[in-house]
Amino acid sequence: IMYRSLLYWNAASATKIGKQLDAWMEDFHISKEEQKVFEAMEQHFQKYVYGDNRGFGIIADKYRKTVYSIRDVDAVMIPVSVYVNVNECFEEDEKVTYKWLNPYKTDFRQIVPLPHGAKSVRIDPGEEPCVVTIATSLSTKQEYFFEEYDPSVIVNLPEGFRELEITLCNYHDNRYLEKVQNMQGQIRDLTLIHQKDEELIGQLEENNRRQHEKINELRQQKEVLQVQMAEQQQIIDNTLKNRVKRIFVKK
Repeated sequence: IMYRSLLYWNAASATKIGKQLDAWMEDFHISKEEQKVFEAMEQHFQKYVYGDNRGFGIIADKYRKTVYSIRDVDAVMIPVSVYVNVNECFEEDEKVTYKWLNPYKTDFRQIVPLPHGAKSVRIDPGEEPCVVTIATSLSTKQEYFFEEYDPSVIVNLPEGFRELEITLCNYHDNRYLEKVQNMQGQIRDLTLIHQKDEELIGQLEENNRRQHEKINELRQQKEVLQVQMAEQQQIIDNTLKNRVKRIFVKK
């Protein structure tokens, strides 16, 4: 095997490396006598397999296999497992496994019927990063982004809920990146909105603080005025009493 590997590799790459076959054989401790024996065996083998029409080019063509990217193979299937919690735990008996065909090309969509009394579900969407979209009603959808392998998500169900719609988008799909970018954009927007809300709340709190200070100031002024009015009233009352006394004294 070592002799044939060196023989074929040398025929294809020796001119690039600049090293002769004998030198390679010596490096791998294949003696001259062994080379003669292996050469005879190789000639018999090629004649037996290819007849008179033989050579390294033909052998390379015969041995060469077509290489496919795993993303281009239509037969790829990822199992998607859904566990249903009815009795306060996720049991294997309540698990349903669906087939996600061609995950690198297509999304996975499945409506999962739920038994009576289902409280929550655990979704194991295969072994690769993905986006999980779960619809618990016509108007309520939740999206989960997983960048790690072997993702899993648990969803609590509304009481009496009877079916669940699941959509999966593979990490290697460009739409995954679009979803992540959209989500990042939404997070940035929400962050800005939150910052503006915090600024408005701060302004309102400052306005309230100033108003309370103003109200307290006005209350203090009112109290001062009330004291001054009471003092003035006392002076007026005392003045009237003194005048009345003088009148009676003159008479």
